[in-house]
Amino acid sequence: MLRKIENSRLFEFLQNQFLILTSLALAVFLWFYVVNSEPIETERIYNLSVLPATSVDVTSVSAKEIHVKLKGARAFLKDFHGDDHLKFQIDLKKLKVKRNTKRIKYTIKDSDLVVPFGVEVVEISPKYVTINLDKLIYKNVPVKLNYTNNLPKDLKLISADIEPSKVRIEGARDIMRGVGLVKTRMIDLSEYTGQGEAQVELEELPDFLRYGEKNIVKFKYDIRPQKANLTLKNIPILFVAPNIKFRSRVRKVSLDVLKTGNDKIKESDIKIYADIPADMGKSANIRLRAELPDDVHLLKIHPEVIKVSR
Repeated sequence: MLRKIENSRLFEFLQNQFLILTSLALAVFLWFYVVNSEPIETERIYNLSVLPATSVDVTSVSAKEIHVKLKGARAFLKDFHGDDHLKFQIDLKKLKVKRNTKRIKYTIKDSDLVVPFGVEVVEISPKYVTINLDKLIYKNVPVKLNYTNNLPKDLKLISADIEPSKVRIEGARDIMRGVGLVKTRMIDLSEYTGQGEAQVELEELPDFLRYGEKNIVKFKYDIRPQKANLTLKNIPILFVAPNIKFRSRVRKVSLDVLKTGNDKIKESDIKIYADIPADMGKSANIRLRAELPDDVHLLKIHPEVIKVSR
């Protein structure tokens, strides 16, 4: 009985070893088949970018794209996509470009390019890139609000501001001379109503210029009706306050609004807030804010400001 068990274990062991060796042999066969299969040639496009040095930056580059002819097994190239997916960077800091350098000629080497394993670089075009340089400078420029005033005729823009009003940009001195301001991307005012704020992006800068920080600013707006067609009375104020005791003589307000829809206004849809600051002294004047349904537009709150004291 014991001998039968030992024979069974030996058979199982040999069977496992045979399966492992067979798998390895099959894997080696497939590997040699892929590697030794008929190679193909294809072209990929690398988008070229140049990173600035500490004291100089780019004014122009002789090429924006690098066309590379590659050769290798189809299996290695089929998932290697080009165009927007491939980037090639020249870092001026690593080249140790001197402060007074005006032009450099960079030779693109095969080793500069990221290619799949087993793929050969056959041809690079252009092989050389000329980069013109100038002194790297920084400056703060004003932000101009860029919008289309396509509000309905019953509404008007009371005020519109940008915060911050200036942003920092950086780049080569020769290009920076031509930039005196930046604009926001086009803002569609019909998407906004009442008082509020929204984040908007700035327009793209000319080539080789960059924003010093994020290219996003805060758009503050106040859009109100031309006239009211309804007055809402005795609307309770919702006080938003930290854990402090306070008092206010005014607890309810009235609103002049323009109603453009046909739905009946529910009292629960009208919300007036008073935000009490945590660092309030003995008293503070608090400007009220309103949250209204989409078809109800605020003209005025009576009163717009209330006094709160401890």
